[in-house]
Amino acid sequence: MAHVYGDGVTLEARRGSWWFLAARDWERFDALVRQVRRAELPVRDHVGRAPLRARLQSYGRFLDAMLVVAIAGALAVLVWAS
Repeated sequence: MAHVYGDGVTLEARRGSWWFLAARDWERFDALVRQVRRAELPVRDHVGRAPLRARLQSYGRFLDAMLVVAIAGALAVLVWAS
């Protein structure tokens, strides 16, 4: 299933995992959406932006975890230095 949002396309596998293709990464995003429709995938159009879960997935879970660890480390240093 393909979910088309204003800021990207989310491809959803049968087992539930999502793969987000952000519009900002594609110069011709409109052509990408046309090709998804042409491939005859089931498409569901949505108004607005993709949910946060889909947008974060586009960067990978490892990078998300690194970001959380970096924020926690920065807060720990801030508290320790105060």
